Amino acid sequence: MTRRLVAALGAACALAAIALATTGWASRSSSDVSALAVLHEHVAYERQLLSRFMGRLSGPDASAAAQVLVRTSTLDARLTGDLRRHGDSAARAHNIWQQVIGDGAPAPSHALFYACSIHAAESDTAALAAAPPARVAPLLGSVELTLLLEGRQLAAQLGDPLLVTEAVQNQRDALHALAPLLIPTDRAFAAAA
Repeated sequence: MTRRLVAALGAACALAAIALATTGWASRSSSDVSALAVLHEHVAYERQLLSRFMGRLSGPDASAAAQVLVRTSTLDARLTGDLRRHGDSAARAHNIWQQVIGDGAPAPSHALFYACSIHAAESDTAALAAAPPARVAPLLGSVELTLLLEGRQLAAQLGDPLLVTEAVQNQRDALHALAPLLIPTDRAFAAAA
């Protein structure tokens, strides 16, 4: 009798622990999951674009791009960890991004909810690859300016207030670091953002 009671109590405790452990993820809305996945893909693209074209920059431009790369890489790692903690992978985040944004122009209902222009990735890459050396820094700066502003907007849609604060600050700091790559009017805007 005592063994049965102990076993039943143990089973009840185990079930309660499982229920408590899964409540956080299960209670997340699909928009929270989508926002995290879209931001993850967005920040990964910011990082990839900088990584690919930093070698074409020199002096202060390369230094500024390196600072932005450090910030985007840090946020990318944080978002990847957050996805893993919630049982998702980068591949699943990409699949969610494909459903919500996808390649090409996003559906109007999604375009208004997610400000994400990485569906233009091929044109950004082609333009930067074809740019003469003197045009790479301002072109990369212009593309990254748009991406970082969108990244701040996407971060604000996350369900986790701590992650929202961290991601928005990261994108703001990256904007400040990006300023040397920008044309003067955009430089003032990025520095004040």
